[in-house]
Amino acid sequence: HALLPSYLHHCHPAPPLDVLYVATSPAFEQAYREVAALFGGADIHLHREQVFAADVPRLLRARACEGVFFLVDDIVFLRPVDFVALAAWPLGQYVPSLRLGPQVNRSWFFDRAMQVPALRPVDARGGLLSWNYAAGDGTLDWTFPISLDGDVLVRAELLEMLRHVGFKAPNS
Repeated sequence: HALLPSYLHHCHPAPPLDVLYVATSPAFEQAYREVAALFGGADIHLHREQVFAADVPRLLRARACEGVFFLVDDIVFLRPVDFVALAAWPLGQYVPSLRLGPQVNRSWFFDRAMQVPALRPVDARGGLLSWNYAAGDGTLDWTFPISLDGDVLVRAELLEMLRHVGFKAPNS
């Protein structure tokens, strides 16, 4: 629940959001219905998972857009995200990240400190920053341009990758 109001509050304009969910009990199913009712006026669509590996490509094909991003349920947006400014950057050359910024100096996955690479402002306001993925600290967060928790990916490329990768869940 915390992800959705933070997304709607901080993302402008907020792209449509498809939520793929699993309810492990009738109580959780009811909770998802309540969340759907709370955000019924927004462009948020809840989809009950049937088969994850089939659901993800189906939902991606249903969207007519160049870029897509994934979010996980424990993400909360803390700062504004200007999707108009992000759309000005060609996805074939850049991988916009909604998760990385100057304050991200610890890798949750590796549970250790990491060096923030040299960041360069790319817009007049200094709100968008650029860095070289190849110049980061080893294999940590700053060198991984296809994260499934907030990196904007080319939808067509992602669909092609999914045709060749076996997966059953988000972590695989």
